[in-house]
Amino acid sequence: MEQYRFYQPTRIQFGTGSLDRIGEVTAAYGKKCMLVTTTNTEDVLRPLYDRVKSLLQRSGLEVVHFDKVVPNPTVQNIESAIELVSREQIEVLVAVGGAQLHRYRQRPSLCFTRSGRSTGSRSSDPCQPV
Repeated sequence: MEQYRFYQPTRIQFGTGSLDRIGEVTAAYGKKCMLVTTTNTEDVLRPLYDRVKSLLQRSGLEVVHFDKVVPNPTVQNIESAIELVSREQIEVLVAVGGAQLHRYRQRPSLCFTRSGRSTGSRSSDPCQPV
């Protein structure tokens, strides 16, 4: 059996004032990002998502919002995120929320490179999660 190495750089920021730096931190990884969240119709979370989008855009980033994260996602749900990454040529993924979102955010990154869907071989051109 061949040996494989997998490296997925992930930066997790938290603490007082961290959100205010999200644009600066994300811009270091690319200019087009996908914001990964639960549904945008939840009144309690909408102001947070709007603030994050605004902070990202003020840093010169183009933001595509994927707000279809669900617990225990189906293959079709994950594939819809992968399709969006491919169609929009996303360079960096930003997840805002709890642990479920971060696990979900990793799946499109694992399955996709900027040049297309993964074929199982190691890519030198990954879409970077933040």
